[in-house]
Amino acid sequence: MTLAVAIASEHDAFDGEVYRRLLERLLARPVTRWSGSFVFNGCKSVAKLCPAFLEAASAAGIRHALLAIDNDGGARRRPEHDDTHVPPAFDVDDDETCRECWLHQAVPSSWTADSRRHCVAVPVQVIET
Repeated sequence: MTLAVAIASEHDAFDGEVYRRLLERLLARPVTRWSGSFVFNGCKSVAKLCPAFLEAASAAGIRHALLAIDNDGGARRRPEHDDTHVPPAFDVDDDETCRECWLHQAVPSSWTADSRRHCVAVPVQVIET
């Protein structure tokens, strides 16, 4: 049975297909990518459109989502994720916060309140390394 997943990534046309294929391999089952009428280009577009994207996915009956952006971090900005992070209030223009925390903050509470829905936020540095 095919699993439908809403996938939003910085470089939508190419990266979205890469994530779909990775999910297929990890889950050992066919995955269909749902993107609705949304087009993403850059990390800020993923974060900014995230609430509307996930609400549209939910309305379409999609229960799984994958959001992926580059961390592009280093020692001075966008640090790697640490479970002790206390992220500031979400700001789409934030250029300093850990990208995992930043992306998690973009996910609307209406999506996470339903335990039947699942969303994974992936800082792409995890995959690139």
